[in-house]
Amino acid sequence: MTGAGASGASEPIDPAVLALRKAKALGDLGKLDDALTAAEEGLRHAPDDTALLTLEAWLLLKAERPAEAKPLLVELVAAQPEDALCLFLLSVAHSSLGDLKDARLAADRALELDPQTARYHLQIALLAVEGPISAADRELAIARVASALELEPESPSTLRSAAEIYRSLGDTDAAKGFVARGLAVAPQDQSLLFMRAVLIGDYTPTSATDQGGLPHVANQVTALGELLGMAPDNVQAGQVLFGRVWGQLLRLVDTPLIMIAIVALSVGAAMGSGPSLHNIYWGAGFAVVWPLFRVITTRSVLSKAPRGYLRRMTRGGADARLRLTASVVTVGIGVVGVLCLLWLREASLVRWLLLLLVVGAVVGAAASVLWYRRYFDAAIESGIFAPTELGFRSARIARSSIARSLTWRVVVLVLAGIPAAMISVLTRADAAPVLMLAVAAWVSPLVYALWRTRAIASRLADVDHAPPGVRPSLVGGPVAGVVSLAVAAVAVLAIVQAPWLPSERDAAGTYIQVDSTSDLYDDCTGRYASRLTCIVDKNEERIEEMNDDLDELDIPDFDVPTLPPLPTFTPPPTVGP
Repeated sequence: MTGAGASGASEPIDPAVLALRKAKALGDLGKLDDALTAAEEGLRHAPDDTALLTLEAWLLLKAERPAEAKPLLVELVAAQPEDALCLFLLSVAHSSLGDLKDARLAADRALELDPQTARYHLQIALLAVEGPISAADRELAIARVASALELEPESPSTLRSAAEIYRSLGDTDAAKGFVARGLAVAPQDQSLLFMRAVLIGDYTPTSATDQGGLPHVANQVTALGELLGMAPDNVQAGQVLFGRVWGQLLRLVDTPLIMIAIVALSVGAAMGSGPSLHNIYWGAGFAVVWPLFRVITTRSVLSKAPRGYLRRMTRGGADARLRLTASVVTVGIGVVGVLCLLWLREASLVRWLLLLLVVGAVVGAAASVLWYRRYFDAAIESGIFAPTELGFRSARIARSSIARSLTWRVVVLVLAGIPAAMISVLTRADAAPVLMLAVAAWVSPLVYALWRTRAIASRLADVDHAPPGVRPSLVGGPVAGVVSLAVAAVAVLAIVQAPWLPSERDAAGTYIQVDSTSDLYDDCTGRYASRLTCIVDKNEERIEEMNDDLDELDIPDFDVPTLPPLPTFTPPPTVGP
């Protein structure tokens, strides 16, 4: 008896079983690299163990490496065609790689084999909301979610998937309800907390001027910061927070250049042959109110970021000091431009104001490019563009988003030629190239960003398991080159045509409005004070001449005839009852 007990106690445990337990535990903790290492260690002892192979495929899918998981799952399904779990995982791999047809076939077969598992119902619902959603897809998704909730009404993972599906259907309120139910059961569940943060940021503006989404974004940043404080390794939360914070930071980067463009346009419209106070006040007001509004709204979001997050994002890189200095100089030039717009009345100094704006546009363009460079460096440091499914998707989204933004800005650059031509013809031509330079400077950082995203996408496309949609198109390269050359040409021509040398306008001092139909003030030239004194003296001389002319007028005298008295009129008596 004793010997048998001792023999049972000393019996070694199968290394494959130990590796399976270890890999499963590490996977549940989110330590996917360590879990995969443990699974591979077990497969060295038992290379045909289906449980270990299935676990390895699950871990690869969880690590967003579906291209590596798919061959394993195809072999497992071929060996075990009745295994619903392997069919389900194969469906997930197919959908992650964009093969929705095969994904639906595998999901339908898994549900047919095991209709009592909620996640198989949810997989069909998730596939139904992929891409354009038809009425039939919507009905199918709702039906599958309902059947899954009947099987597992209190499961946090089931409720989280239901929220994700209803969010895709556009029913945000129902999605929030599912998240609330799940958090009532599992208040620390990371996937539910992340979905709650995502739903907080969902907001559809009711008009072009609707700013109601800003509080939602600020609350989302708060929720994401809380989640990362609890789970710093949550990749999805980190990516969404990164995008929200940098989206607001890059809005601030653009602000000084837009201010300079507004001042240049106002100078051209208001400081022509005479000061137009209407244009001056409108231009200065817009140049102050609009950037101030953007700073206030942006700060309302950035102030919710976790402590130290902004410092870590913005102060990294070898060019941090140069980046900050260039930004401060650009803002300072914009502020000086607004002040000069309000108080500058000396015609000969307007040209120097325009040259100051040229310097501000050039420095601002350099600062913007440096900030966008820091954005991409921080994204790479944070793993945003890692060679995973999430990284591939981030690269595609970044490339398409920047291409859309660049297209919009190029359109604005073309349209800016209209007011530039108007002020060139009607008021003062030397302000037109300054306006075009400021707008070109506003476009330039996105030109850099476009090339940077193409380089990142090309690097990711060289990874073995990269999906085909990551590699940039061949057509995009020439298009990007043409756009880059066009923007550079506009900037160079604007710099060349800037008022570097004094013109007739400065010598004649035509900034003071005079009567162009008269030659009375032709000899009133020079600086502002001397011209004004000359005009006043000329006016006084003209008034004296007019008075002398009135004194010399010979007004004839004549007698007014006497009229005879009018007869007295007596009204007739009134006849009545």
